[in-house]
Amino acid sequence: GNVNFDIADAKGGSPTLTIFRAKDFGNVNFTEETINRIKEGDEVVLQGKLQKYVKNEVITPELTSGYLISVNGGTTNISALKADIQNGAIYNLAGQKVSASYKGLVIMNGKKYVNK
Repeated sequence: GNVNFDIADAKGGSPTLTIFRAKDFGNVNFTEETINRIKEGDEVVLQGKLQKYVKNEVITPELTSGYLISVNGGTTNISALKADIQNGAIYNLAGQKVSASYKGLVIMNGKKYVNK
């Protein structure tokens, strides 16, 4: 139901971020059918918990318990996004979830605001 994969800055490049236990749009399990939608070289946007993994004094960024927001700029799971917005989540105009301290135009509870 969930997958692990590495993300690099360029196709064939060294991994710069490891993704653990990622799920599909809306934070639901992947199926054999839906996992095939993601291919090497795709641009993906995920939401999850960013942390640093330290092993032998080497620090590696990891994203855990994340889920897909978009693939190659494609449409997100709109119903999941709307539910987040209605539950008080705050997004910038690029559709990225931000904290209450974010400055600029934001979407909160389905309305646009200027957060100063």
